[in-house]
Amino acid sequence: MKTIVFISGIVLILVVSCGLDLSREETKKEDICGIVEEKVIDQNNHGAPTIYVRSMHGTLKYHVIDWSKKSDFWEYLSTGDSVIKPSGTLIMRIKKSNGEFRDFQYRP
Repeated sequence: MKTIVFISGIVLILVVSCGLDLSREETKKEDICGIVEEKVIDQNNHGAPTIYVRSMHGTLKYHVIDWSKKSDFWEYLSTGDSVIKPSGTLIMRIKKSNGEFRDFQYRP
């Protein structure tokens, strides 16, 4: 039992120290498509930029810090904008009601 715990600890240290982003693959699998109902800074989650998106599945909550890094994603995004991130990609498109749009790259 101690051996398993020790090996698990070593693997965890290696993953963290190598900068492996386990959330990247999960994010890539996500399909996001809907209208931004609200954008907030989630004080309960270390001040993470968060959006609430209305889709055909109801209103869903997404932390978007990895799109906000090194870009003006958060400033560009407004309530009422459409957001589209197809499964299999790491690019989120923000589309304004006038048809204007911009693509933002996931940056962990």
